[in-house]
Amino acid sequence: MALTLVTPAGGGADRPLLVFLHGVVYDNNSQLTDQLFAALHALGPGAPDIAFPYGDQSYWHDRADGAWGSYVLDEVIPKPLTVLNADPRRVAIGGISMGAFDNASNFARNDVIAAARRNPKLYGHAQLWLDGGAQDPFHDADEQLAGALHIHMHVWPGGHDFTYWDTHWSDYLGFYATALATCG
Repeated sequence: MALTLVTPAGGGADRPLLVFLHGVVYDNNSQLTDQLFAALHALGPGAPDIAFPYGDQSYWHDRADGAWGSYVLDEVIPKPLTVLNADPRRVAIGGISMGAFDNASNFARNDVIAAARRNPKLYGHAQLWLDGGAQDPFHDADEQLAGALHIHMHVWPGGHDFTYWDTHWSDYLGFYATALATCG
């Protein structure tokens, strides 16, 4: 599968790694925009290496059409760690527009809101970010997830579209750079 690697100025060695997952109608090159590169440049030496994997029409969890979650963990993450010599102790996974399911039983096995309600510390000490546009049709579910995890939901004007996400690269990369600088 295709994997696009972005290395900040100065090379990738010993930098943290951000694996950024695309939405269902996008691909591994969809996020390569001027806004991304400007936000990455603004971070200077604190910028992470970024891996953009290709995921077809996946939703990035193991499901009927493929072992997508396993693919990310077993194939996507090891490749840039080797190729770029990124720091294996500082890896983050993020993305846009994720979370559909094959059917009701697949949803029941992967219900992240129910899992977070059962265990708000599900992700341990991991730093979490959740945002969405005020006009996003998934806004209410996102708020439920943020509430279950006891985290702040970042809400700005906009919808569930590339215009919204592209506007917030500085926010996303700033969060990941700070989170990755403090882990390991």
